[in-house]
Amino acid sequence: MIEQVIPLSKVAYVLPTEEKVLVLFVHGLNGGKKTWNKFVTALEDIEEIKGMYDVDRFEYPTSFFERFSNPLPTIPAIANGLRSYVNLACKPYKNIILVSHSMGGLICRRYLIDHVKQFNHEEFKIRSLLLYAVPNNGSDLAKVNILNPWHSQIKELSRNAGFISDLNGDWNIFGVNKLTDVKYIIAGRDEIVARDSAVNYWGNPSIDTDLPKNHKNIIHPLPKNDISLLALVNQILNVFNTSLQENDEAYSVEDEILDYDDEEREENLDKF
Repeated sequence: MIEQVIPLSKVAYVLPTEEKVLVLFVHGLNGGKKTWNKFVTALEDIEEIKGMYDVDRFEYPTSFFERFSNPLPTIPAIANGLRSYVNLACKPYKNIILVSHSMGGLICRRYLIDHVKQFNHEEFKIRSLLLYAVPNNGSDLAKVNILNPWHSQIKELSRNAGFISDLNGDWNIFGVNKLTDVKYIIAGRDEIVARDSAVNYWGNPSIDTDLPKNHKNIIHPLPKNDISLLALVNQILNVFNTSLQENDEAYSVEDEILDYDDEEREENLDKF
């Protein structure tokens, strides 16, 4: 069921860029911009959110195969690239939703941690993070990567990798999940990421499970009542409606200040 608070009549006109929600997609291992084509197409068919959001995609070098002569960037390095992309390419937007798949979710989490480390709570524009089939506690993919055992990105995905333990430790220490709305979307038939890794921690209340989906097609929404798609649609509505309410409150405070200044000016004029 799609939640809706603000009547669509309030957004019947074309919104300026800074008032829209930016949905920024981040692909996983061996992915690219085309990874999200089916998801974006399905999103465009949802009438309830038309005009509320823009779409962008962050792309980075990745492949199942890595050559010594042309090494792939590590996950922390890609997170730094994502930070630059958000700061520069997404600068006009005040409200951003990160949508990630698999390794892309680890990149997003590392980026958010590094941002909080550097800026604390300042300039925090990421209102929501969606993690689709993300190996938050690592994956066993590295064990079966016989053809390319030195692959830097796959090694970082390993359950016993130092990167994974540092990531989860920093995530808790800096309380990132308290600063943004994090949703974990689990593929019921995931053959790559085990459920205990995708949910991140025992008792996690922010989980949606798409039972029929596997690791790949969890980001290929079905035409109707698709859990993976509705999870994002609801987040767009939540972020957009919250932003509208905050703007209304800000305008209300500004009006009060202006009214007070007018009253004070009239009192001063009466003295003369």
